[in-house]
Amino acid sequence: MAIALAEADKYEILDKIGCGSFGIIRKVKRKSDGFILCRKEINYIKMSQKEREQLTAEFNILSSLRHPNIVAYYHREHLKASQDLYLYMEYCGGGDLGMVIKNLKKANKYAEEEFVWRILSQLITALFRCHYGSDPAEVGSNILGPAPKPSGLKGKQGQVTILHRDLKPENIFLGSDNTVKLGDFGLSKQMQSHDFASTYVGTPFYMSPEICAAEKYTLRSDIWAVGCIMYELCQKSPLSTLAPTFN
Repeated sequence: MAIALAEADKYEILDKIGCGSFGIIRKVKRKSDGFILCRKEINYIKMSQKEREQLTAEFNILSSLRHPNIVAYYHREHLKASQDLYLYMEYCGGGDLGMVIKNLKKANKYAEEEFVWRILSQLITALFRCHYGSDPAEVGSNILGPAPKPSGLKGKQGQVTILHRDLKPENIFLGSDNTVKLGDFGLSKQMQSHDFASTYVGTPFYMSPEICAAEKYTLRSDIWAVGCIMYELCQKSPLSTLAPTFN
């Protein structure tokens, strides 16, 4: 009688590509067809309740988002004995934008203008999908009048908005052809369209003025972070040389 393989046994580990406080990120190959994926291995035994909630939120958000410029989520595996969660996602062979900026700085070069525009246009398209649940209208499509408002993702109580809340170069991944893949939704928040996020999160260099003033996070806060990222891509250094100081 054939014995069913555990999900993890169906993959060959190729390389460790990252690590964090709660786990490891590996490049793996599916044995059945050679398909390459990224596996995020998370041990939740020492996680606080808040951290577990953030992890659950990341699963929910990733599974609801399907877009060419957002890291694809495939499935997850729960290893109850070791209290591990394996999250299988799209592998991005081009690294991340943070790595690109470091390499430009090391080589004493600036990013080509065409590359900057391609990154910006794809990043904005991915973020628009998060904020409104649809793609932005094509240029010139509203020539006969104002374009209709995006319908957005629908929840039980109306339109759902996804705020990323931790946009930074290291969370913007690149495919082998430099296709933008927005990822790392660990601090993201899924809300009804009339709500705002009150939790204070993010990376200081990319925080908007309202967040620095301990005000609520909105769609505009994500947009501010995009501007900071593009400035850093062009100048090879953050918009502010000093992280904001909070009272």
